[in-house]
Amino acid sequence: MSPDETPRLCKYLRAKTIGMHGDPRALWAMRNDSSAIYWCLLTMSPAGPDDRLVHVCDCGEERVCCIPAGRGAQRLNAQLRFRERAAT
Repeated sequence: MSPDETPRLCKYLRAKTIGMHGDPRALWAMRNDSSAIYWCLLTMSPAGPDDRLVHVCDCGEERVCCIPAGRGAQRLNAQLRFRERAAT
């Protein structure tokens, strides 16, 4: 991936900065900002549904809980069922 390309980030990834509102390009642009605070809108915490920490470099399609923009609730339901099975 070239430095100008934005990976497919989870649509529930957010950063505590003014004016971000889930824009993947803006989130990706601040990936090296050491003062950025990230959280997941699904869990409303700094950990995602898979209990791993949320970060712009880690919240992509390779993560089991990632729901890229344009994907619906069907994938979310499947991921939550996966998590429930993994916990038992």
